Amino acid sequence: MLPYFKKSEKYFIPREDQLAAGASYEPQHHGFKGPLHVGLAPAFTNTSASPRLHAAWESLSVPRNPDFNSGSVRGYSYPPSTLDPTLNVRYDSSRAYIHPVEHRPNLQILQGTVKRITWARQLRKQTQCQGKGILKALGIETKIDLPGVGENLLEQPHHTLVYNGNLEESTNAFYAYITAENLFGERLAAVEASSRARIPEFARASVEASGDGALNATVIEKLFTIQHDLMFKKSATIAEILTIIAVGLQFSDYWILFPFSRGSVHLSSKEDIDKPLFDPRLMLADFDVQTTVAAGRLAKRFWQSEPVAAYVGGQVLPDAVTLPDDATDAQWETWARNNAVPNAHPVGTASMMSRELGGVVDPELKVYGTANVRIVDASVMPIQTSGHLTSTIYALAERLSDIIKDTA
Repeated sequence: MLPYFKKSEKYFIPREDQLAAGASYEPQHHGFKGPLHVGLAPAFTNTSASPRLHAAWESLSVPRNPDFNSGSVRGYSYPPSTLDPTLNVRYDSSRAYIHPVEHRPNLQILQGTVKRITWARQLRKQTQCQGKGILKALGIETKIDLPGVGENLLEQPHHTLVYNGNLEESTNAFYAYITAENLFGERLAAVEASSRARIPEFARASVEASGDGALNATVIEKLFTIQHDLMFKKSATIAEILTIIAVGLQFSDYWILFPFSRGSVHLSSKEDIDKPLFDPRLMLADFDVQTTVAAGRLAKRFWQSEPVAAYVGGQVLPDAVTLPDDATDAQWETWARNNAVPNAHPVGTASMMSRELGGVVDPELKVYGTANVRIVDASVMPIQTSGHLTSTIYALAERLSDIIKDTA
């Protein structure tokens, strides 16, 4: 997939002052001629606090990562964004791919939301793809029975720690991608073994929470086992912590990357597709709570570490009564369950995997049971990634573009 990552990207090399401020990159992992502009924000500059922030992560055995786009995201670094640093404008798929060609005479752009798919000649049937139980309950005739549609929703539970601070400057936001070893330390082997033994329990919980018969516990066990084995590879990262210092304030946003909790999104009616039934079921699996607590404890240890402790004032969110410095696991777990919010990184509801496992699209992103209906967005990813989704989605789209051209 690397050629497709590079094909989509037009990377802007950091300025000299940005390199001096801690930015870094490895050119062999970037594209420089693609439509999507990628770079650091123009405001990325050196700050007096930056060396201390780096030292804080180093003191917690989290290493520096020279380039998150290298294929290994372990460690801390400053990630680029989808923007044009020379114009200081945000880049999205419309600006990168549509606006440059929207005036072509052979291109017609239709605005609106598709409710059904029809063909003028070969097929004269509407296509509705979803579990037949869901459609039947809404009075919709099933054309293709795909119980996996709308199921296997993976969303990451997001939490925030906020402190008062005494710095009169703002720093560049930077990210740390955390391994299981970083989170669990000497308990790693025990946590790995105990969580693997509980996979059948996690699978049953997902099936019971679904409640509509669309999920199969044996199938979910297989998916969870694959995910578990990926999570405990030595270089794999399973949590992300975003650190920011603003004037008088500092905070850490953090989330786990590979939740075992599975949610769903389905139609609420056949008339109003703008109001789906969205249930991420955050923190359904106890292991997600355990991992979230470990990530929260690590984020708190960061602010308590010697290099940055002098910058920290009082604890704002949660308050020191709710989550004191000596908080028990039970206190952490209660707070984590009650304060989890979606991270806006949903995947999995039209997964690319075998139909027998509940997949919706094949390796060419074609919907099972159709001749030429394809899906290309984050919903086709059957599990989360150990980094952000954006570049992967663009790479998938570039790959599908080649597939369509090769089969046209």
